[in-house]
Amino acid sequence: MEELEIIVDENNYEIGIRNILKKIREHWNSDGIKFKSFTDGITNKLIGCFYTDPQTSRDEVLLVRIYGNNTELLIDRIAEKKNISYLHEHDLAPELYGTFKNGLIYEFIPGSTLTTTSVYEPSLWHLVATNLARMHKLPLSSEESAKVPMLKSKSLKFLNLIPNSLSDPVKNARNKVTFIDYEYAELNFQAFDIGNHFAEFPGIDSSNGIDYTKYPSRDFQFNWIRAYLEEFKESNVTDDDVVTLYKQVNKFALASHFLWTLWSLIQAEHSTIDYDFIAFGSLRYNEYLAKKDEFLNL
Repeated sequence: MEELEIIVDENNYEIGIRNILKKIREHWNSDGIKFKSFTDGITNKLIGCFYTDPQTSRDEVLLVRIYGNNTELLIDRIAEKKNISYLHEHDLAPELYGTFKNGLIYEFIPGSTLTTTSVYEPSLWHLVATNLARMHKLPLSSEESAKVPMLKSKSLKFLNLIPNSLSDPVKNARNKVTFIDYEYAELNFQAFDIGNHFAEFPGIDSSNGIDYTKYPSRDFQFNWIRAYLEEFKESNVTDDDVVTLYKQVNKFALASHFLWTLWSLIQAEHSTIDYDFIAFGSLRYNEYLAKKDEFLNL
């Protein structure tokens, strides 16, 4: 893996990325490279690099992730690289081709981002459930096993990072599953991962509000959790197993709302991405309050 001493300007990225590609894709003719900025992410800037080999007509694609402004306050970038490499060894992440001073270069895997509709499709949710279970079964190193789940420490860290006042409170506003956002991966409770996933079934587009009536129903969660446990346990799954994890998952969905509320306030202060983080944080916090009593009493 290449480690390059290059800084890419997120507002004028083509020059920096071309310099990177000269190192890791020497056979690419600079004149034939095309770029596409993907706009779904709200932490980093993601650029697709496309090239067609003139000799073979073979299409090649890779992704360049440019770290968001001051996201090192939120994310352990050294751990991120280890996470991607480790998960790639187990076919749960793309290949990491290289790093530069403020970002990563990695494999492009064709596919579609889950939507608030497709996330309910049986063929897809079952893949998500079983692949998440596969990830949770991966062995931990002795160093990792000695750690405690990150939820408390991460929440406290985020609390300490929230500014006393916000300088800019409102901004203008296939048969395989591949996970993303490895920068946020840390040792944590398994029920938090599932609760966090369920909490995002209604989406994250806050421009027109988030419809939390799309939060998965009890019956759907039971089916999802059973598929997850069948892969995770590799043994008989009882109804009690499903109910126990269901209760834990929904309590941790509350923790997910709270954590991303804190994250939103920090991003509102530092991020240059055109996204209304304040609105998103407000929606997440209001949903936390709306579901708090119901979920804690399960």
